[in-house]
Amino acid sequence: MNLLQAWAELLAEEGFSTTQLPDRPALAFRFATEEHAFGAMAIARESAGQVMMYAYAPFVVPPSRREAVAAFLHRANYGLILGNFEMDLDDGEVRFKVSLDLEGLEPVRAALHNLLATSLITMDRYLVGLAAVALDGLDDRAGIAVVEEGR
Repeated sequence: MNLLQAWAELLAEEGFSTTQLPDRPALAFRFATEEHAFGAMAIARESAGQVMMYAYAPFVVPPSRREAVAAFLHRANYGLILGNFEMDLDDGEVRFKVSLDLEGLEPVRAALHNLLATSLITMDRYLVGLAAVALDGLDDRAGIAVVEEGR
């Protein structure tokens, strides 16, 4: 079984409606909770045996807030065990990434499920603080406090 097929089967089993991207081995889909909705993408790099899962913030960070958001993301990353937040400083896109090297191994459903869950849960958890810093003008420390209060 190839890696993209493994992603497709898992996402279908989990009830996600996916779209295969025409220009890369990736499946895009939406995730929603009672509080948030955002895009996500499962990617397979067959030749390297690698899988990635991205969750994308549902807004772009305005240029005037990118420095504060970069500090917020740095603080968030420092406390994370799995994955990391990234921001494109040119366009303000923010995403959370987890990845796994499966070279030489068969894809294991549980491992892919863990990547999926980690990505979606982490973005959902940090989104309120991220939005407070990016859109409401809070500073980075106050944004992290908002996340930690919501635990």
